[in-house]
Amino acid sequence: MDDVVVSTVANAAFALTLNGNAGLSPFLCMLLLGIASRASPDDLPLGDTMAEVLGSIPALGFWAAMTIFEYVGKCVPVLDQVVDSIEVFVVPVLSALGSLAAFGSFDHGDGSAGDNGGNNDGGDERRRGRRLGATSGVAVFFRVVLVLFGSMLALSMHFFKMLMRLVGEGCLTCCITVLEASIVCTTVLASIFVRQFAIVTCFAFLSAALFNAKRRHERRKEKLAKEAAVERTTRWRSVDGDDGEEAEECDRKKSPAKKASEKVGDFFGKINARHSEENQEEEATGAYVEMGKTAGRANMK
Repeated sequence: MDDVVVSTVANAAFALTLNGNAGLSPFLCMLLLGIASRASPDDLPLGDTMAEVLGSIPALGFWAAMTIFEYVGKCVPVLDQVVDSIEVFVVPVLSALGSLAAFGSFDHGDGSAGDNGGNNDGGDERRRGRRLGATSGVAVFFRVVLVLFGSMLALSMHFFKMLMRLVGEGCLTCCITVLEASIVCTTVLASIFVRQFAIVTCFAFLSAALFNAKRRHERRKEKLAKEAAVERTTRWRSVDGDDGEEAEECDRKKSPAKKASEKVGDFFGKINARHSEENQEEEATGAYVEMGKTAGRANMK
């Protein structure tokens, strides 16, 4: 039972390792799987369909040509961004293809002699039991979840790779490209022949994906905070303008009769104000005249 659990965990980690490498270099990852399936079918058992898709001569030629085009484009500082943008749509598909390739290991074991039946008479029976178990509902659900999660991991690793390439943009572009190819070749081949190594590689890919998710979340929070600050500033600056607009809106909503009555009221109010001003002027003039008369009488005395 313990061997089955360890084998399942190792094979799941192997599938996720292929997904992470598909995010870094999808075509190179498929090329390595095709070569390994032809060179050592016991270590990387594939079904007939996957063997045709990955390991046939035409398929190997296609993966090799696409790998060359990919790395030639990645060595050019401007063209590498175009290649990475196009691969955003390619990575999930090839990631799912890598997961399907890894499912052969679930059916055949992890490539050990006991699983492949080298000198063990029960090897065929165990493989038959694995194939029957692969058709159960739990196994199908587990594989579907693994494919979906692997696609998300591949995309996350692809975005992480794009971030690293932006950091080293310029003269470091070729160096980063060589480093990507080295990582993919090392992790894929080592995981094929030593499945326990896939657990370590899977943990590294998951850590990088979590780092990328955290960074994107922090950038989103900063963007939302900046947008909120700009909105508050705009609102404060437009308070007076908003008050004027609200007053105009209230004027537009008033009925014609009410507007007419307000105009008449304003007209008579202006007339009354003018009369009051004239009365005040007359009173002031009379007061000045009276003061002049009083001053004249005082001088005569």
